[in-house]
Amino acid sequence: MAVGGSAMKTLLPTVIGVLLLSSVAFGGTTSVTCSGSSQTIFLPEPASITEAESLTITCPNYQFANASTLVDFYEANSPTPVVSDTATLSNIPGSSIQIIFTSDPFPIIFSPIGIVNVPVMEPSTFTTTALSTNGGPPLTFTLFSDADNVPASSPSDGVSISTPPIVPEPSSLALLGTGLVVLGGALRRRVRF
Repeated sequence: MAVGGSAMKTLLPTVIGVLLLSSVAFGGTTSVTCSGSSQTIFLPEPASITEAESLTITCPNYQFANASTLVDFYEANSPTPVVSDTATLSNIPGSSIQIIFTSDPFPIIFSPIGIVNVPVMEPSTFTTTALSTNGGPPLTFTLFSDADNVPASSPSDGVSISTPPIVPEPSSLALLGTGLVVLGGALRRRVRF
């Protein structure tokens, strides 16, 4: 029995996809819950080119401005556009955010309709901010892929989480200034007498 042209067009991509997927394995997934303070989390490098590593970061009590964003990091020196790493940033119902950063993904993750897709050329970074849902400070996330400023033995992909510096309110500064003026006046009187 011969296979017709139409059936062959359907069957061939399916067979190729199964063969490619069977040759790729996930090396592992690292899960981290962020503490709301500054930290850098590195993604372990895959052991081989047919293996992918994944990092999942969950931050309770925070929300992104966009419900879902897909960040594709492209190889800088490739003659054709090749996605090296991907990161999906999304809001989770219940006032939490999740970042899934995958190094050397295969097959390539395509952006579904409704998700903001951001292309980034390596070694550039992608930075976004999540706002607190309970009155805390915002968190700034900087995603980096194949960063130039890391030692060769260190992982080169990861996420840096930072909080803004705490700046006193103007009324607190005014109260401090008034207290210092009164204290200075009292010390001046004691020294004179």
